[in-house]
Amino acid sequence: MIRLILAILFLFVSGLRADHEVDIEARIAAFLPQSNTFREIYGRASPSYQVEATMPIWECFSLWVNASYLPDRGQSDPLEDRSNLDIFTMSGGLKYLYCLTSQFSVYGGIGINYGWLKEKKQMGAETRITRENGVGGTFKLGLLKTAGCFVSSVFVDYQIQQLPSGNTTGSEKANNGGTFLGCSFGVRF
Repeated sequence: MIRLILAILFLFVSGLRADHEVDIEARIAAFLPQSNTFREIYGRASPSYQVEATMPIWECFSLWVNASYLPDRGQSDPLEDRSNLDIFTMSGGLKYLYCLTSQFSVYGGIGINYGWLKEKKQMGAETRITRENGVGGTFKLGLLKTAGCFVSSVFVDYQIQQLPSGNTTGSEKANNGGTFLGCSFGVRF
């Protein structure tokens, strides 16, 4: 998985031309899950740690790539089973930037994502590990501030991601989507 991330980032950075700037941002967000089951086990908000790179390609349009990691611990009430969750998501797409002033811009974006989920449940003396992956979509809105070579933003991202459920049979899907509310700080070079 680490090799895949490094390969994608290498391809993105190697495609840069001297006349294009790139923004690299460290982002932190609260993940607000859409699924009632997710909220019951893991709570109403979970931390998400992200790195995002954005490169302008034409006028107000930019390409973006994002890597995010969401760790969480939870407990199901009826059985008091403990559960550890790790979700890693790679995403990329297109942003449209609208300049409000020389320092402030708003943006909207759309993209696709690919997520990996690992859930470890402790049920009495038994431990069950579920690993799933799947494709989804991402929608972005944000306010970006630039100050010299520094950038910062506040953002709302909405992620749609249906993963095969390890707890069911057949084609039932687990809803791993939700809203990310966060902020970022980065550099432009």
